[in-house]
Amino acid sequence: YNSFALSGFLVLVGLLCTGILVSLYIKPLFISRYMFPALGCFWFCFSYFLSRLKTTKIFYSTVFFLFILGITNSISFSSVESQRQENYEIFEFVLNKINKEDIIIFNYSPIKDCVYYYKENECYLLKDFNSILNFLTSQNNSRAVWLIESYEEQQISNILNDNNLNSFFLGKYSFDLYNFDMYKIVKK
Repeated sequence: YNSFALSGFLVLVGLLCTGILVSLYIKPLFISRYMFPALGCFWFCFSYFLSRLKTTKIFYSTVFFLFILGITNSISFSSVESQRQENYEIFEFVLNKINKEDIIIFNYSPIKDCVYYYKENECYLLKDFNSILNFLTSQNNSRAVWLIESYEEQQISNILNDNNLNSFFLGKYSFDLYNFDMYKIVKK
């Protein structure tokens, strides 16, 4: 039984090592929620080993440590969740400024997917700044264009103003795991 229970610990360790290595060498994709199934194996095996302890001092000190750890994690979780809720409300406020006839341009796909879920506007994913600039200068209508991206604010404003476009930096925002800058662009 001990070797079987020990393998339950190794599921979590193996998942962590694999996720970190893949994120470092291939693509950053490891998110903590991927650990939930492995945590079930871990805690099941942990409780098995805890029940096998013969010394009550070690048992009670371990239970006390887990109790303190649980309280600390609960406080940390509520802090993170309150910040996330505040970011959602700010993001929703910003999205409500976008009219249905406006165009939205993104340079990062996950943000596009998030916004597209909330808004039914005409949306474009243009990954490099030259494509964004070509698109903006080729537009002949008076519709407002919203740029949601991750370039440097000063670089954007200078280049757009040089190409007969007014850009208004609306701020830095975050939604879930993503941080981005938002601009409203109109022709001069």
